[in-house]
Order: sequence, then structure tokens, then C-alpha cells
Amino acid sequence: MNLLKIALLLLLVVWAFVSQHVHVANLLPLTERRPGSDPLAVAIAGGIVSAFFSFGGWWEAGKIAGDVRNPQRNLPLAFVGGVSVVTVVYLLISGVFLSVVPIGQVASDTAFVAQFGSALFGQSGSRVLSCCVLVCVLGGIAALTMAAPRVVFAMSLKGSFLPSFGKLSPQFGTPARAILLQTVLSLLVLSLGAFDRVLSFIIFSAVLFLALTVATLFWQQRPAGRWYPAAPIVFIVCCIGIDVLILLHDPIPALIGVGIVLAGLPLRRLLIPASSSSELVSQRSES
Repeated sequence: MNLLKIALLLLLVVWAFVSQHVHVANLLPLTERRPGSDPLAVAIAGGIVSAFFSFGGWWEAGKIAGDVRNPQRNLPLAFVGGVSVVTVVYLLISGVFLSVVPIGQVASDTAFVAQFGSALFGQSGSRVLSCCVLVCVLGGIAALTMAAPRVVFAMSLKGSFLPSFGKLSPQFGTPARAILLQTVLSLLVLSLGAFDRVLSFIIFSAVLFLALTVATLFWQQRPAGRWYPAAPIVFIVCCIGIDVLILLHDPIPALIGVGIVLAGLPLRRLLIPASSSSELVSQRSES
């Protein structure tokens, strides 16, 4: 599904050039601030929220490490290769969008997509672009359905979540209950509002916890490699910078998202008493 998604996006890029709808003049001047534009820092923050979603799935590959052959070799290749491919495709499709439709004619994100489709495919453009979007969304759902429930499954095995979600399907060998829970939670998140609003709730917390995860390297055994400690320090600084920009752009949903995450602490104490968690962990270790 994801290969089909990449192929469709690249076909859009190729068709834009072949049909001669690409005009470099639409991209110029690159540094001019247009009337009504946000201040630079706020504009960058708004762009980061949307762009980060395109790159945000790179860390999901780590959640299926237990199902990957030779993860020491294949996971780094997946991380580097995946981010590289997404970067190239993102730059190409963004450049084509902006060079086909002059930015001055864009009223909203939805209108932007419709105008782009009409420019390339005429009256049927909106339907063609809708199909492309549907394929891209299905590809993302397929990948997250594999990765995200593994976190719930692992938490259940370690006594940090309800033990019933730590069971595998006897037929398929998959964490079926964790997948079902993830599906229900995803539908609840969708009920919060528009897509860009949902991103505002999620991205700040995601970046924050990425920084916290990498920070644990300084409390654990020193990792092997010549890039330590420079690489984790640079990564943490970049995460902090992104979160600061997000707060400048739209602080309320970002802080609400953090509040929702922190609400998991009392909820965990309510659902899983400390004694039950310790007993479950000891039972798992004995078995």
C-alpha cells in the first residue's frame, strides 16, 4: 500500500512536468513576505506542524523491532531510508504544488488541493486527487495499525497496562485486542475536530516525548558509536526548538494534548494498582 502511495505521488510530479503545468515563476520570489502573512517564527511553526506529520512515522518502525529480522542492521536502514525517501517525495510534491498553483490564489488547504487537481486533470481533478489522498491515508493507517498496538501489547506484558491486552490472537498471532483498542481510540481522536486541529493536539506531545526518550541515553549505559553524545544532544535541542515554535503558533491545543497524556498517570493508578502490576511482572518473569 505504501509503495502504491509513493508511486502515485511521483506520478503526480511527473504528470505536472509532462503536461507543462509547472511554472518556476510561481515560486518566485522565495523570500518575499506577502500581505497578511504571519510573522516568520509563527509561519515556520505552522509549517512544522503539518510537515512533521509527513515525517512523523519514522519512529514507528522501532515499535515492531521484535518482528524484524536482524534489527541491529535493518532498523537503521529503515530509519535512514524511510526518512530519505519521504524527504525527497515531500520536496517534490510541495514544489510541484507551489509551481502549478500561484500561492496568491490559494485561499485554504482544501482549495489548494482542488485547484491543483483542476489544473492537472480538468473537471475530474477533484475526484482524482481525492482518490490519491484516500490511498495515502490508507497507507498510513496500514503502517500505524502494525506499529502502535505493539506498544499497548508490550505495556501489558510488563504490567503497565491491563493484562488482557497482552494476549495474542490464537489464529493470527497478532495483538488483536490491542489493535481493537487502538482503533477505538483513533475514532475518539477524530471526533475532536478537523484534521489540522487533531495534529495540534498530537505533534507537541510527540516531539516532547521523542526528546525525553533520547534523553534516557544519558542515564543508561553509554551507547557504542562515535556520534555519542553529540547526536542525542543535537536531536534534543532540535526537538525543543520545534516545540517552542509550536507553542508560539498555537499553545492551547498543544498544552491540552500534554494534559491528556499526563491524565494517563492517575488513570493507570486507578486501573492497575501497583501491587497488581508487580505481581504480574513477577509472574511473567517466572514463566
